[in-house]
Amino acid sequence: MSALHGSPVDLWPTLIYQGQAPATAQDNARLARAILSREGGDPSRSYGVVHARKSGPDLLRWGTTQTDALGRLIGDASAALFAALAPEAGSPRPELTAQGWAVVYRTGGYHRRHAHHDAVISGVYCVQADEDPAVGGTLELWDPRDSRLARAGADAGARLQVQPVAGLLVAWPSWLQHSVSVVRGPAPRIVVAFNVGLLHG
Repeated sequence: MSALHGSPVDLWPTLIYQGQAPATAQDNARLARAILSREGGDPSRSYGVVHARKSGPDLLRWGTTQTDALGRLIGDASAALFAALAPEAGSPRPELTAQGWAVVYRTGGYHRRHAHHDAVISGVYCVQADEDPAVGGTLELWDPRDSRLARAGADAGARLQVQPVAGLLVAWPSWLQHSVSVVRGPAPRIVVAFNVGLLHG
């Protein structure tokens, strides 16, 4: 029998985008105030979260300087991640459509493990957070390999934990399961979550 001729193939990698936005602290403070001012009049959308509130999915259409700028950042990050997920030499930038919603976590708040099934790319932009790791509120991206979870257990290093920092934008394929750990500090943890899909003409 002759020797094998082959090589390993990197199959189905899980690519994640992380970037620090150039927005100033004042921009984030204005966005935080806008989100909190609308919170009381917006019906609570608490599916999947505990001690937290979600706004409607129209945040990127609020028409403020901050939300318009955030929409552009989400578009740029999503286009970069999409190009890495589906590289085609010489292909133009895809037409993408995005929707975003605010999530305000308070003491004891967390988000259960879940994935998004109605988008190509999902992610979060951190508007305001206590950056002390002891306060919790970390974004958790879970290992998608079910058989590894079955052997190692759900708490045996099976997730990437991302410390929230104001201005941090993280994006990932929408099928990737993610969660938010319990927030233990008194200050609200405010993020904008988003879904991005392909715009078909």
